[in-house]
Amino acid sequence: MIGDPYATLADLKSRLAIGDTVDDVELTDALATASREVEARTGRQFNAAAAASMRTYRVATPWWVDIDDAVTVDAVTVDGRTWVVGVDYNLAPLNGVVDGVPGWPVSRLTATGARCMPGGGTVAVTAVWGWTAVPAPVREATLVVAQEVANLKDAPFGIKGGDEFGAVRIGKVSPRVVAMLAPYVRYPVLVA
Repeated sequence: MIGDPYATLADLKSRLAIGDTVDDVELTDALATASREVEARTGRQFNAAAAASMRTYRVATPWWVDIDDAVTVDAVTVDGRTWVVGVDYNLAPLNGVVDGVPGWPVSRLTATGARCMPGGGTVAVTAVWGWTAVPAPVREATLVVAQEVANLKDAPFGIKGGDEFGAVRIGKVSPRVVAMLAPYVRYPVLVA
């Protein structure tokens, strides 16, 4: 459901080798914090809504409109007229596959050959929003960040002891997390 953590308390406790329930509240908070950080970094919500709802989008191009991630699209209305999937518009990504990886939600509606979306107009979409399942890299990134958040309580000012090179700092975003989440970033910054 939307707002739920992307990994379970049992997963995090296993990773931290914790067998008791003493820290369950703090660990649950760490999972929630990590999940919201994943959302902030990707611009996406990876759980599914409980029911369909309508959202409105402004049309920027006559050929397509980007929408929030949707598990299913139930209805599309353009300028008060109901459009029919396969006749007036198609869903993208095709077959829910991006770069050879299945399981992606609908994120774009494309007008078919004879149809155009009104420039500057709006499109109303009724859908179940979110993802069918949390992708494995998103789950793993959530666990890494949650572990870091949980460890911050033992690291004043982000410093957890030292080694032969000096202070060991924790709390900065792991390059592995950034790499795991990179394919899921909604609007990546392109640099020339």
